[in-house]
Amino acid sequence: MLAEQKLFIDGRLTDAASGETFATINPATGREICRVQRAGAEDVERAVESAARGFATWSAMTGALVADLAVGRAPRFDAARYDPLRFGAKAADADWLKRQVSAIVSSGYRNLGR
Repeated sequence: MLAEQKLFIDGRLTDAASGETFATINPATGREICRVQRAGAEDVERAVESAARGFATWSAMTGALVADLAVGRAPRFDAARYDPLRFGAKAADADWLKRQVSAIVSSGYRNLGR
């Protein structure tokens, strides 16, 4: 099983205010892949406040600078080299996880700049 997944709020990984988690299940095997922090109203409020602060910075930038930061300097995730087993996944879940990560990453890069 993978390590417990945290929320990403205000530029860092954090636990949910409630401490509650939920299971992420591999639909092919029915087995639990990992536990994920369950965001609640307090967590959403922290995320919205962080986004509002970030908007002030981003909205003051030129489009060219935003594009450079988003595409030009952003580290690329190499899905072909991603190894779920390295992160503690069971062998039966590894192929499914790799396909999911690859699809998410390629989808995200296709949508940059839209």
